[in-house]
Amino acid sequence: MRNSSYRVSTEVSNNLASRDLKALVDANLLVSQGEKRGRAYTAGSKVVEIRQNLRLPKAIANPFGPAGPAQPFNYQGTLFPAEA
Repeated sequence: MRNSSYRVSTEVSNNLASRDLKALVDANLLVSQGEKRGRAYTAGSKVVEIRQNLRLPKAIANPFGPAGPAQPFNYQGTLFPAEA
C-alpha cells in the first residue's frame, strides 16, 4: 500500500495519512519499504501472525465417507404427482 492509495481509500489529508501510517509502522502492524515518494507499506509481523491464526484450514467433507455416495433423488410425489 502507498500513502496515496491509503489517502484515497480513507479520504484523509496527506498529513493525516502520513501520521496514521507512521503510527502503524511504530506499532509493528506495517513495514515500510523504500524512501520518500517511493515508500510502500506491507503487513508487519503482528498482522501476518493474526492472519495465520484466523485462516484455519477448512475441512472438506469426504464424498466417499461412511454415508456413501449420494443417492438419486426420487421425484415421485413431489414434482410429478401420480395420476389417480
